Amino acid sequence: MNIGLVIGNGPSLRDVPLDFLNKYPSIGSNAIYLLKGFTPTYYTAIAPVNRADFVDTVNKIDCIKIIGERVLNTCALKNVIAVKKGQANTFSKNPFKVPACEGWTVTYFNLQLAYYLKWDVVLLVGVDHWAKGNQSHFVDNYIQQDFEDSDMNDLTLPYYNMAKAMFEKAGRTIVNLSKWSALDVFEKQDIGLW
Repeated sequence: MNIGLVIGNGPSLRDVPLDFLNKYPSIGSNAIYLLKGFTPTYYTAIAPVNRADFVDTVNKIDCIKIIGERVLNTCALKNVIAVKKGQANTFSKNPFKVPACEGWTVTYFNLQLAYYLKWDVVLLVGVDHWAKGNQSHFVDNYIQQDFEDSDMNDLTLPYYNMAKAMFEKAGRTIVNLSKWSALDVFEKQDIGLW
């Protein structure tokens, strides 16, 4: 059975041991590089990241980097695999051949990538699914502005439901191990079971 991690950047990621993050192949995104002592197997960014350290740091990450065209239009990243943005309300089984819908969240793109990688079980960690300024991430300096996103459910839930349906149709599953997650689409389990 192929098991992999899709890693969000929510505050519950602080409580996930590095040993666990290194136990399975993983997809991490955006400013995951702020997590000291960890490099994902695959790094993704589909929307421009507004951090001064973004380009230099991502260019130094030693992993497979999959970057969306909107990011590449704003900065010069090296040694990356470029992907195009797909149409709304779609799920790409191969984001390298059929452009992948972003679904208002990099996590949706990452689930499409996990599907392509043939992961039978996708474990979500750090996918807390709520946003409130700097409290929304695993490190305090993740963002440089305060914000609150009250429409997160309205925008992303249809896409998460689509991902769940596609995985289940293929006999695969997505499990949410994120400790304080407000995302109820996927079955929740304790990280200790894995």
